[in-house]
Amino acid sequence: MKITYILTSADSAAGTERAVIGQANQAAKSGHDVEILSVYRTSDVPAFDISSAVVVSYLVDATGWDLSQGLGAAAVGEFGPSLLVPQRWDDQFCQATDDALTAYFETCAADCIVSTTPALAALTVRFAPKTVIVIHEEHRATMARSKDSFEPLALYGRELDCLVSLTAAGAEFLAAYFGEDAPLLPVVPNAVSNDFHPRSLLTERRVVSAGRFVSGKDFESLIRAFASAVSDCPGWSLRIYGSGPQAQSMRKVARSNGVENAVEIVPPAADMYAEWTKGSIFAMSSRSEGLPMVALEAAAAGLPLVAVDCDTGPREIIDDGVNGILVPPDDAAALGLALERLMKSSELREEMSHATHRIVERFSVPRVTAMWKALFSQLRELQNGCSSRLGRAQERSRLARSHQPGSVNATGGSPGPHDDRGGETFVAEMADELLTPESQSKRACAKAQQILANAGVEFVWVPTQDAVRQRFAVPGTARREVRAALTETVGEGYCLVPMRGSTALRRYPLEFGELAVDDVLVADANVVRVERAETDWSGAIHGRHAQCDIEFWDLGPDGNLIPPRANSIVDQVEPADFDKTVSVQTLGGCVPTLPLGAKPDWRQPDFPIDAVFTWVDDTDEVWKSARAAVAGNGADGRHAESDSDARFLNRNELKYALRSLHAYAPWVNHIYVVSAGQRPDWLNTEHDAITFVDHEDIFTDQTALPTFNSHAIESQLHHIDGLSEHFLYFNDDTMLRQYVKPDRFFLGNGTLLFYPSPTKINDLTHDVPPHLAAGMRTRALLEDRFGLTVTQGLLHTPHPQRRSVLYELEESYPEEWERTMRARFRGDGDLSTVSSLAPYFAYATGRAVPSTMRVAYVGLGADDLDQRMRDVVRGRHDLFALGEPHEGVDDSDAVSFAVQNFLEEVLPIPAPWERARPGKG
Repeated sequence: MKITYILTSADSAAGTERAVIGQANQAAKSGHDVEILSVYRTSDVPAFDISSAVVVSYLVDATGWDLSQGLGAAAVGEFGPSLLVPQRWDDQFCQATDDALTAYFETCAADCIVSTTPALAALTVRFAPKTVIVIHEEHRATMARSKDSFEPLALYGRELDCLVSLTAAGAEFLAAYFGEDAPLLPVVPNAVSNDFHPRSLLTERRVVSAGRFVSGKDFESLIRAFASAVSDCPGWSLRIYGSGPQAQSMRKVARSNGVENAVEIVPPAADMYAEWTKGSIFAMSSRSEGLPMVALEAAAAGLPLVAVDCDTGPREIIDDGVNGILVPPDDAAALGLALERLMKSSELREEMSHATHRIVERFSVPRVTAMWKALFSQLRELQNGCSSRLGRAQERSRLARSHQPGSVNATGGSPGPHDDRGGETFVAEMADELLTPESQSKRACAKAQQILANAGVEFVWVPTQDAVRQRFAVPGTARREVRAALTETVGEGYCLVPMRGSTALRRYPLEFGELAVDDVLVADANVVRVERAETDWSGAIHGRHAQCDIEFWDLGPDGNLIPPRANSIVDQVEPADFDKTVSVQTLGGCVPTLPLGAKPDWRQPDFPIDAVFTWVDDTDEVWKSARAAVAGNGADGRHAESDSDARFLNRNELKYALRSLHAYAPWVNHIYVVSAGQRPDWLNTEHDAITFVDHEDIFTDQTALPTFNSHAIESQLHHIDGLSEHFLYFNDDTMLRQYVKPDRFFLGNGTLLFYPSPTKINDLTHDVPPHLAAGMRTRALLEDRFGLTVTQGLLHTPHPQRRSVLYELEESYPEEWERTMRARFRGDGDLSTVSSLAPYFAYATGRAVPSTMRVAYVGLGADDLDQRMRDVVRGRHDLFALGEPHEGVDDSDAVSFAVQNFLEEVLPIPAPWERARPGKG
């Protein structure tokens, strides 16, 4: 097969070029006739070694150009802007490349062309012969592309034969976008070179990183994080390899943070494998990634990895806490703490370094080459069936529309994930009450147990830190029996996902029978995931939790069974242990497990945890009259934030906040909603899961009422009758986004967690807003009693609380507490009791520890409100919060409409305490 890979410049020293040249070398080694077509020649010698079996062709010679302003600027200056590629798509093309590329395509003799940028994909689809198979490789996170850079794929992607993503998240995004017109959407990761990899001795006190010096890599945040970490770790340095427009600004950040002598900003090296061994920690701060080669190479050198958990990339490589640490996006403090943790502990570095061998195995050249081999074979079969690319696209769409098995709804609602043959994954329509994560997980577990029963294979349940997805382990010798059972299993809308460790190799509906258990893929897999996408009555898809994994535990060198990835109890067992099981009750019912698996998880609290919400209905006429009467009495001098209408605006957030609790924290013992005697009309107040508490029920002095001050209300929450010692305090605009376990808020020993924010408690004296004044009061009280100076506010999250701490605070600061309780509107003398003072006080007295959480803040007054909402829909945040600016928003009705649609999209499943949805059915 003659394969042509097209690169903008094969001479560049970037990750895309490294990965594609590696693919080309392996394809040639496998017997293919391989060419690399480089649009530009920019150097006499390519940055990476190209096999002598690979033909390299250049179209435009740029070796004599002044490239100081960039390749695109030089090209346009020489020949004028491209007439085929708009500059908003890609500014590196010119009229000379127009002529050279179209001339090349006229005489192209390739069987398959692989493009590497969206602009090159569009050109190939337009001008290559229609008989040629066209594959496009996405080397960036597709969902993070701008509208302009995605536009070539939006226009021409349906005409591709195949669109390869580096990660499953990228493929799922593309599947949802293209619907039944999607090309093939396989996931094929980059490979780690199988050359000799020298490993670091971990003796150098150096953090290393590499990449283009551009804003997306966010090296400035890495430097700031390092500066905070190195203050307690003297002698450490940070070395960043690369080049780009932000080099000078990076140096300025190093100077302004006092670490210019500890930060080295150096050009990329010819042999980066050797350079990785000069460090002891690898760090990555990118805002978005595809599947970063630098992280894979650093892992091959044995470096523990620290990375920002952006949409895709790091989480596909790093097993958090095993071979590295993932930190939330936009949280330089968390990045600094992660670096400091590794810098301080040689034992932890050694432990994580030892675990990096699993990354190398997962992304090995033989494994990735086998995936490409299978893909080329599959595409060749499609080509033999239909020689026209347009015909192949039409056939894919026809197949997608025709597969509609009896009990499965494949057409209703939003498009779901697609299998690798272009057909839509069959989607089961479920009743609302069956679409909670726990319900979905139970069904997936039952399906996996059915498969194992059909196989006649003994299995054990494996406890993990995954909140919902369950695992069953079988000896690796049972692969043949499991394969046969998978082939015989009735699909019922389920997909099979062969995996290597935590990386999906590809995804097949079980209805496709033998194709779903292809010998090469299953032999290469050590995990098989059973999953199903399901829709609610509106067609919205819920498939994230309908998954259960079957792991193959293979024999290690000492004869023990080795898990393919980390779990909570063991990293090896004797084979006979699989016969010494005990029963345990799980989401999947009563299942056998190893004796250690039946023990209580020491991380998880075994005490009740309640939830408390505060809520107000600003349309209530009685409440409005009371507020107007109080506001008219002594309002002069009050800060504008104190009595802003926006502070009380009800956009129906409580409904969705409670939905999020029902779906993602069903372990909550009881819910209390504190209000001014108000009740929402959509809620069945007789439901026994929720108790409404009026202000009169908790205020120790009724003369402080009515109140319109959230600080005052929060100061009385611990007086709720029947409230458990441990509880979560929610603002009604704070909503969970994925399933969480109780240990995200409380440790098993009762210690509470709290979440410092990057936002500072500034030390101001003029026009201080009440929320900041309360933070300053917190600082003053803690400094006076403990000598503890806090400078950070807390993230907008549920705030874990201990009732006893609040009682102790009320007794310790009676005057401040009394003043806060009696302030009918927020003022500069308030305490922020539950959302500031209590967590820090608990920390000072040994009852709390700081932690991190991935939070999306959706500011309703932000210019990019639409984008922030889309980020929540597509992202994997732990929770999100809606922020109402105190000065209000322009066109509040339009914002309310947008908020309603957004919340209904991300939290569409009604909770059992809601009144019946009008018109359903």
